[in-house]
Amino acid sequence: AANGATVIMACRSLERGEEARREIQAELMTCKQTGKVKLLLEEDHEYTTEGRLLVRKLDLTDLHSVGNFADEFKKEFDRLDILVNN
Repeated sequence: AANGATVIMACRSLERGEEARREIQAELMTCKQTGKVKLLLEEDHEYTTEGRLLVRKLDLTDLHSVGNFADEFKKEFDRLDILVNN
């Protein structure tokens, strides 16, 4: 997100995903304040000045969840450039 990309955190638990997003944003804010990263983050918002950090629900053990995620992704985005599985 700091480099202008839209990053989707696909998480089984939205609550834990949002918590992780806030932690990442806090780390990016620290980097901004120390001059390591030049971007502006607003607390508890998903947008940066250069990219977006989004949290979406995806439970890979539930095919219905996978289908819903895929349908919503296709509605919101026209392409996927990079996929990282953890």
